[in-house]
Amino acid sequence: MGEYNQLKGQLTALARKAGGSLAVRDLGGILKPGDVVDTENLATLFVVASAHAKGEWLSAYETLSDFVARAPRPAPAPSPVCC
Repeated sequence: MGEYNQLKGQLTALARKAGGSLAVRDLGGILKPGDVVDTENLATLFVVASAHAKGEWLSAYETLSDFVARAPRPAPAPSPVCC
């Protein structure tokens, strides 16, 4: 019976890792080597945030440190010119 419970627990853990939250999943099948930057001056950080917390994270992550690279922004629309 102990072996059954152990195998059942392992199966449950594998199912949770395969289909569960990104906080517990293996990201190896999601991320590609080109997604990671690792140089002397720059490192990639992956963050898992819930859909509920996404807006808060996007508005605040750039202020966490002076060394956070800012995301590119679209250029503002030009002001109308009047004669």
